[in-house]
Amino acid sequence: MELVYKPAAQEMGISLERFNRAIGRATQDIWDRRSHKELDEIVGHHLGVDQKPSPRELILYLYLYLKEE
Repeated sequence: MELVYKPAAQEMGISLERFNRAIGRATQDIWDRRSHKELDEIVGHHLGVDQKPSPRELILYLYLYLKEE
């Protein structure tokens, strides 16, 4: 993930550690939403209550989703 995280952190002018925490918080915020409709669409299937994606998985799902667009 350093191939993705490091350039993104540099582009944003923040440390790699700070970027990593931000991605983790964003993943949690997305998971905490009442509806996972958009997340399920991005992932390509319904995620059960015990299937919260890791930040790494979320980045991969977003990449694959946007690649198809």
